[in-house]
Amino acid sequence: SSFGRGGPDERRELLRKAATLCSAFLIVAADGQARDSSLGKLLEIAGELMPGVPRMLAINKVRAKQKPHQVHETFAHLLDLHQIRRCYVAYDFDVPTCREYIPYEVARTAGLGALQVRESDELPLFYAVSPEPKGNPPGAIEPERLLAALPGQLDHSQLFEQFRRALRAGLRASILQRGEVLVREEVERMDRAVSSARQCLLQCVLDFFAIRNSLGEIEELRLLQSERIIRQLLEAFAETAPWYARWSVRFNAKFRRIREGVGDLVGGIRDLLTPGKAVDQVEQSVRARLGGGRLGELISPEELSASIERNRNAYPLEHWPDGLPLTDACKVAIDRFRRDDVTSLDMQRLRQACAELWTKVPWSQKAFVGLTPMVALVTTFMAVLMVPFDFGTSVIAAASVSELLGAAGLTAWASHWAGGKTVHSVTQLAARQQLSDFHAVLCDALGVMRPVEPTTIRVAKQQVRLPDPAVTRHEPVGPALPHYRWREPFVEKLKEVMHWD
Repeated sequence: SSFGRGGPDERRELLRKAATLCSAFLIVAADGQARDSSLGKLLEIAGELMPGVPRMLAINKVRAKQKPHQVHETFAHLLDLHQIRRCYVAYDFDVPTCREYIPYEVARTAGLGALQVRESDELPLFYAVSPEPKGNPPGAIEPERLLAALPGQLDHSQLFEQFRRALRAGLRASILQRGEVLVREEVERMDRAVSSARQCLLQCVLDFFAIRNSLGEIEELRLLQSERIIRQLLEAFAETAPWYARWSVRFNAKFRRIREGVGDLVGGIRDLLTPGKAVDQVEQSVRARLGGGRLGELISPEELSASIERNRNAYPLEHWPDGLPLTDACKVAIDRFRRDDVTSLDMQRLRQACAELWTKVPWSQKAFVGLTPMVALVTTFMAVLMVPFDFGTSVIAAASVSELLGAAGLTAWASHWAGGKTVHSVTQLAARQQLSDFHAVLCDALGVMRPVEPTTIRVAKQQVRLPDPAVTRHEPVGPALPHYRWREPFVEKLKEVMHWD
């Protein structure tokens, strides 16, 4: 009843237990079950759980309208698909026209011990059917083809060896299947852990790069100010400035030296400016704003570490134990970025943006302490360059150009820069590259694998794809988060290793 009416799980369990006892396995089916899905499923289960046990199919109550070889032809697809060793048939003895296909005489003279077969016995008589028409009743058949002769044909030592091999094959398949499931689950768990760690560090980087509105949405990205970028900004603003905007700056020859990169940039800017109380006031004001968090952001190891601790509550860093300091790794990340960052602005577009700014903003607008726009700009740039001297070498100033213009007292300039598409896009491309690079060096320092797929963020209500990192890959400072990828050659190698003789 388990085979006939039981569910798949019940049948599977019964077959699994039977496999340890059987020398052979015979499945009896009716003539009309050739296309029955339940029979196919049962044969599939038997093949899976009894690979080393000989399996036979017996077709009962066959009618005379089908000759023996036709029965074999009808069930041939199941025999091949499920590797059935032999197909037996038994014709319906209650139907007179079937008598010629029932080998009673062979059974009576087969010499099978106490077995006595009479036509009056109401029992089916099974025999192995041949695919050849002449090899079946009503022609003569060998006694060995009777199902009753099967027990004597089974070599128990050979069957035990087959069963042993089948068990071994089943064990190997089970280990491979279960092992693959466990490995895949672990790979998926690692993927989630790495994704969480990357997201934690990305949110941390955005704490410094992102300029957000009151709803917390990112409106634009800040630049990480470097000597290279300051030099470009200074050159672009100075070259496009009208002659009257340079009036109070001893400009030409001295600025040419700065533009050509001769000597220290800070010293060159100091020499370029006319000393005075107003210049000192602008410089001091910008420094105070940087230090007080009112101008952009200062990225220091301590601030970076604090940001990671905040964000790991939502995005865990499972490989980095709570209580283990992050400051050293953050310092290394900052130092690596300062050393490896090669991001620069598109000078052609930058000059175009600065020229546009000079034409649209009144040149006569004074800085908040009464300086000309160019002097205020140069003074602000110098204050930004002084960040490592004021706050430590492992500190980076993150500030947009509009924030720098505002710090210089040029509020109209700042508004125009922030609102103009042409001028605004110049720095945003560079900021995206810097964001990608800083995220990469932070991942390296904390032992998190860099993103494989491009990272996207939402800026100004649009999905923005970050460029690939351009900085050199480095070893982690502390613990590293392991990560593996599933590869099909690994499965083949595993099968090779587990191929027992």
